[in-house]
Amino acid sequence: MKFVTIASGLLGVSTLSQAAINLTHSTNTDGTVNKGDFVRISWEIDETLDLMLSFVKKEDDTKKWPLGHRPIYTMWGGLRLDEGKGSFGYNIPSGKVKEGQLYGFYLEGKTIEESPLEFNNLTEWFEMHKWTPPKKEDLKL
Repeated sequence: MKFVTIASGLLGVSTLSQAAINLTHSTNTDGTVNKGDFVRISWEIDETLDLMLSFVKKEDDTKKWPLGHRPIYTMWGGLRLDEGKGSFGYNIPSGKVKEGQLYGFYLEGKTIEESPLEFNNLTEWFEMHKWTPPKKEDLKL
């Protein structure tokens, strides 16, 4: 009987630590992201979480930035969302970002405010490109 109690207790704890955040972002048709672009960040979570969404820059100095990135802009924090899908539109700032640098989006979630359990996901890194206006011949229908 004790084994069943211990096993079910361990199963309950392991279930708590299995929350998942799937995070993606849109790119241009050629796979690039340019300064000034409107990017749609999408996620799916499998339980209610308090979320924080940030635009981040990749940093190789892991002593100063232990996660390997530093926040450029936090869109929101402490937003409690139920399990399911969500999305947010973000305009890449043209002043704070540099061409050739790697950037991404970081979504962090906690199950409850005082909980030590934290879940997060980072999109794939993307290189920032300078926006160039389309050529006249590309605008013709």
